[in-house]
Amino acid sequence: MDQVTLIIIGMGIVTYATRSLMLSLNFKIPDNLQLFLSFVPFSILSALIFPTLFVPGKDLDLSLSNHHLLAGIVCIAVAYFSRRAWVTVIIGLAFMILVKAITLNSIFF
Repeated sequence: MDQVTLIIIGMGIVTYATRSLMLSLNFKIPDNLQLFLSFVPFSILSALIFPTLFVPGKDLDLSLSNHHLLAGIVCIAVAYFSRRAWVTVIIGLAFMILVKAITLNSIFF
């Protein structure tokens, strides 16, 4: 086996062992820690998305020519009103494709 396969197998064993240990000990997470951990997914998602929205190249771009920022604004509005992730993804992708097609033909931008 190559090194990558061994690393993946090792990570799986460690993940399984820690989760099964916590379940077998009937471990209870304190309320303060649970509240703290509830914000982790939003923090990670923000850390992944915001650099792409505001810095699509090497510099900060808050102009209307920033397609990523425009699509992000549309996605925020769609997510707020629809409350459905799949609708947000589909409309966001469609908007991005439309904006890219328009700018390639230089109709509006």
